[in-house]
Amino acid sequence: MVTESNALACSLTDAEMTTRRIAAREALLSHVTDCRLNDLELRVEFANAEEIRSAVERFIELEQQCCRFLSFALSPPGGRLTVRIEGPEGSQAILRLFVEALSAG
Repeated sequence: MVTESNALACSLTDAEMTTRRIAAREALLSHVTDCRLNDLELRVEFANAEEIRSAVERFIELEQQCCRFLSFALSPPGGRLTVRIEGPEGSQAILRLFVEALSAG
């Protein structure tokens, strides 16, 4: 999928992206407590931090393989589980896809 900028591209096909979105929703959606997109940064907070940490880590690992232009940061164990995803200029469309995948609506 090509984003707004030709320099930014997710390596997944449309079918693979649909499969990934479904998997993310099934594994993570019920644990999301907050999802905020501010320009080029998305912050996602999860409940039950220790119980789903491995699922969140796997999600990040998979996304880093197909969207190498994004940067992922995971909060350290022991507190609130937060993922920060940042992208360069032109990555807003991809970040919005994450919001769609991790939002109930």
